[in-house]
Amino acid sequence: MQQPLQNVQSKLKANLTSPKYRSNAPRGNRFPIIPANVSSNFTLEMIYPRPDTDTHSSARHRVNYPGQPYIVPVGVMGRGFPYFFELVDAPEGMTIGAFLDFDGLSWVRRPNYGVVTWYKPVSGTYTFTIRATNTWGEVVSVTTTLVVNTNWNILNTKLASNGSGTMNSPYNTLASINNNKPTLVMDGCIVDLDQRAGNMSGMTRTWVSEYGKRAILLQAASVVTCDQDDVYFGGFWFGMHKSRIGVAQLLKATTRNRFTLFDNLISYRGANFNGGAVPDCSVFQFDAASGILGNASQYLLIHSNTFNGVNNRSLFNGYNVRSSVFEANTLIANTDTSGLAQGFWFKDYCSGITFRDNKQLGDLNTQSALTIDNPSALGVGTDFDVSYNHLRCFASVGSNPNGLGAIKLYNQNATGDSNRFIYRNTVYTPTSSPIYAAGSGNSEVMHSLSNALYYNQYSLDNNLISQVGVKLASGYSPTLDNTGSIAGLYANNYIDSNGKFIGIHSTNRGVAGSEIT
Repeated sequence: MQQPLQNVQSKLKANLTSPKYRSNAPRGNRFPIIPANVSSNFTLEMIYPRPDTDTHSSARHRVNYPGQPYIVPVGVMGRGFPYFFELVDAPEGMTIGAFLDFDGLSWVRRPNYGVVTWYKPVSGTYTFTIRATNTWGEVVSVTTTLVVNTNWNILNTKLASNGSGTMNSPYNTLASINNNKPTLVMDGCIVDLDQRAGNMSGMTRTWVSEYGKRAILLQAASVVTCDQDDVYFGGFWFGMHKSRIGVAQLLKATTRNRFTLFDNLISYRGANFNGGAVPDCSVFQFDAASGILGNASQYLLIHSNTFNGVNNRSLFNGYNVRSSVFEANTLIANTDTSGLAQGFWFKDYCSGITFRDNKQLGDLNTQSALTIDNPSALGVGTDFDVSYNHLRCFASVGSNPNGLGAIKLYNQNATGDSNRFIYRNTVYTPTSSPIYAAGSGNSEVMHSLSNALYYNQYSLDNNLISQVGVKLASGYSPTLDNTGSIAGLYANNYIDSNGKFIGIHSTNRGVAGSEIT
């Protein structure tokens, strides 16, 4: 290890054990600890990056163009958030955001938290280790080898003539790129993804926008599909041509493993599914490659993206997604005239999902920020860790003035524990229930721990009062563990627009809700 990095590491480790940091680490009943009998899917695991032996040589974390910043997120699933990140044997100048930062009231995420950054990489081959430690002292790490060279597709669609794909002679069309190389899109270009008839199958795996330029990936004619492992999109603006209103999805992935969306702006106007030709449209949809059980999509990292949509059933649809992390995303809006729009919707056979530190800015036609389904057909577990999210939802669905829930949970498995742990979230919704649960699994145990739940008086029906912000559908009576949760009326202004406690609920900071203090 180089001496300057050694010094940095020593300081970071000292900070981790300092009273300033450790006094705010979750322990005891301040931060609910997931019981020991929960599924192994909740154990600590680094889902991105994965080891070199598991990934393609052109996977994003393994390649970089000289002089272009290397900015790569780290995805960790499992218990004991917040994590302490560090690098071992990294090249000089490479850093990682080690801690959450303190804003005077609570610990907050900065853009570099858990993100590996090297602003001025030089050509060469470098081997280093990324390490994460949770608040229990458990450690996970991945060692990777990074190759910095010019063996990339350089794409500049603003050029009049097509070149050879180098920095001095870029390609000007998507159809020309070499599928075996990563692709760098230059200087705010607009890339028509339909140049291959909407099919990105077999194409280049790594897609990076020139630093600070945010190139546009445009769907102009049809649903864009891809089926590669190790697909990565970073720094883009995803959109669609104004004439293409009515297409079911912007991108549909049958990727088997290791799909990453990082730091993208996603704005999409989909089909009007209510009575239209496309009954189940979404911005991004992830399907099993074929079948159900044997072809799951694993190790997805959806990190630091902003979603904004109109006329979509959901902003994200997931079928058969396993061992994946959805973290630090912002959901601006998702509207349609029926009021049935969703944020993130995990459907059939999803399991081992960490949904953490996401923010929903809802509107009057958004039904829920997060929906989790659990069908019964094959008895697949739905191991979900939903934590530290700030979710708001304004819904009035059909003739039901209460709507449903900002977080909706459906269990159609009558015999099993779905292992759904919903903890340390701040949820507020003036026209619907914060958490709504329905299903047939009355033997199920549902964990709603130390949430801060705010609602309108119109939602004070059924079991809502006794269950502290959790509304159960008629006839559905699972075993509900609602330890440590607090609730109050939305109109009383117990939190501000950022989800931080104010007024008499300020004493709950660091005990309930998404704030860490």
